[in-house]
Amino acid sequence: MTSSTKLLPDFKTALPKDVREHLKWREGQEFMFVPNGRNVLLIPVPGPEDLFGTARPANPQGYRARTYLH
Repeated sequence: MTSSTKLLPDFKTALPKDVREHLKWREGQEFMFVPNGRNVLLIPVPGPEDLFGTARPANPQGYRARTYLH
C-alpha cells in the first residue's frame, strides 16, 4: 500500500482512504505527531475502550501495605 497526499496552504492534509481503512482509523480519533529525525511518526492516541482488558489482574497474595504508622 503506497499512498500520498499534499499539505494545503492552511497546513491541513487528508489521510488517504485506503490508509484509514487499513489501519481502522475513525473520524474524531486523536493523534500524536512524534518528530523522528527528518520524518514524523503519526501515532493514534488510544482511548479507554482501546485499553480495556490489556492490564492483567492484580495478585492479592503477598500484598503489603506501603504506608507506615508511627
